[in-house]
Amino acid sequence: ELARQPAARAELFGVIARLRLGLGDYRQALALLEREAVIVDSLGEAAPAGLRLESSTDRGRALRMLGAQHACIDAMRPQAELAQREQQQLPLQVAEFYSQLGRCHRAAGEPASARAVFERALALRRDPGNDGVGAAETLADLAALDNDAGHGPEALRGYRKALAQLRASAGPRHPMAVDLLRNVCALERSAGA
Repeated sequence: ELARQPAARAELFGVIARLRLGLGDYRQALALLEREAVIVDSLGEAAPAGLRLESSTDRGRALRMLGAQHACIDAMRPQAELAQREQQQLPLQVAEFYSQLGRCHRAAGEPASARAVFERALALRRDPGNDGVGAAETLADLAALDNDAGHGPEALRGYRKALAQLRASAGPRHPMAVDLLRNVCALERSAGA
């Protein structure tokens, strides 16, 4: 039945790949995402914009997790124009695309490029009612850049801001809070606080 519905087949590959990503099975996830990308590419402009963005974002994540930062950037770059065009229609998907692209730039040692796309993601996520948890995640990404650059006080402020945003939007028990608290504590310890 899915043979005649290529977009649905591509989405199914994406769902299974995201499950694999969540399990840490990055090679299997990437194989599924490559199959999804072939279908999405074959559809061209007929592929829904959301599917193209999600496919690119997931593929970038898998490549980054496998240590292929430059391949991640190269794989995501062709969808940057689409992301720009769809910001108003698909703000959460575009924000996730930018966040993943920023993480690839950070992993590739390109902090200026990472910061630029993280800031775009944050602007989309901060719009009223958009994505409080995502905004916290992006604030944490920006704090990590400050930490990488050796700007401990700025990083500490950024992680605290991310934690406050997370608590305000998802409550005190969100799983991301553990990582944020760990980062806050590590910076406080290194500052002698």
